[in-house]
Amino acid sequence: EQAAGAQQHSERDRAATHTDEATAFVAEALTRLDLEMREVIVLRFYQDLSVAEAAELLGIAEGTVKSRVSRAVRLLRDMQLRHDGGDGGEEENATTACGKGEQTTHKEAMQ
Repeated sequence: EQAAGAQQHSERDRAATHTDEATAFVAEALTRLDLEMREVIVLRFYQDLSVAEAAELLGIAEGTVKSRVSRAVRLLRDMQLRHDGGDGGEEENATTACGKGEQTTHKEAMQ
């Protein structure tokens, strides 16, 4: 019984570590996106705004929000594949493909 409890505790520790690593990876990957893509990702997935709400807040068309989200998700997926050791499949380097070449250091408020 004690061994089963220790095994469950160990599994929870591994899951928590994996979650922490994934969170750190996503936060770092977001900093590699240009501001326009990063802001739509944050509004849509962190702030849980609708496409219409994000478009209104940013003063852009809904289609622009959708295209920025699509491109950002594709780039983040590519970064994930590269991080995991796979080939991202994109010709462009994820760093240079982030839009206008704008790069920033860590963005603090992603939560």
